[in-house]
Amino acid sequence: MKDYGDATFEQVKPNTLDLLVLAELSNFDYASHTAGTPIAHAIERAVLPTITSTSHRTIVSLNNKEDLELAQVVKQAGRYRNVTMADFRAHYVEGGQQFGALAVRVGDTLCVAFRATDLTVTGWHESLELSRDEPTGSQRDAATFLKDVHARFGGPLIVCGHSKGGNLAEFACRQLVEDDPESVRDIQCICNFDGPGLAPRYRRTDAYRLIEPLIHAFIPKSSIVGNIHDHGAGRVSYIDSRKPFVMQHYVYNWKTRGIHLMGAHQTLLGKVVCKALNTLIDVTDDAFKQRLFTVMFKPYRVLGRRLL
Repeated sequence: MKDYGDATFEQVKPNTLDLLVLAELSNFDYASHTAGTPIAHAIERAVLPTITSTSHRTIVSLNNKEDLELAQVVKQAGRYRNVTMADFRAHYVEGGQQFGALAVRVGDTLCVAFRATDLTVTGWHESLELSRDEPTGSQRDAATFLKDVHARFGGPLIVCGHSKGGNLAEFACRQLVEDDPESVRDIQCICNFDGPGLAPRYRRTDAYRLIEPLIHAFIPKSSIVGNIHDHGAGRVSYIDSRKPFVMQHYVYNWKTRGIHLMGAHQTLLGKVVCKALNTLIDVTDDAFKQRLFTVMFKPYRVLGRRLL
């Protein structure tokens, strides 16, 4: 951003890092009346969410220093001067769902980013449920959001997301194409930043086979999250990180060179852990997974729904 923040899209073509920036910007909550305004103006009033309980007690404030710094850089960058807000939705249901989606326009192209898992117990519980065959609330809402904005704006479509958001990007595009097979012509790419792939039942559909070649997954070399399930025939690029193992999931630890994420080879540890995890997922049914996840997270809820 510091090197290319003032380069226009004509000077430096839109790239993976631009989509990663958009994915991080989906972590913010935006005012409802900002649609149609430049992204810099929308960021002025954007805030990182504070999650509260039904009794209005603060569960967690998601003020991430790096995200706040990124927002300031984007606000001042000439590169994003002509990027405009199209739509934004977010909601949090304690014990059930954590969802956010941001849509912006770059010329005639609509770019949609789905929010990553936050630090709440609800967010992590729902993310584990992505391993089940039944869709989660966020997956359904992602499909509805993409269908709505595509119907309103039409034209070329780019969809992305980090962590759970990457899974939502794949899910929403698959559902869009299942409902309207012709819409696959509008999808330029589906960028999944270290998010799980779709459950097998979705990957066996005609709609998924249509979007498979459009999927590009970026996964840190020792990551677990992005290797849950498969990404089909889409491209998978392993990337380098400054931190080990689970800390590689955090995007601000990823290494870049110019406008690219630095490539790497998947580590032996990553291969072994991911194979074991996917084998466990494959041999357990949805009912068992639901019971297991409920037991896993019950202590956190009893202790006050705090962070993991």
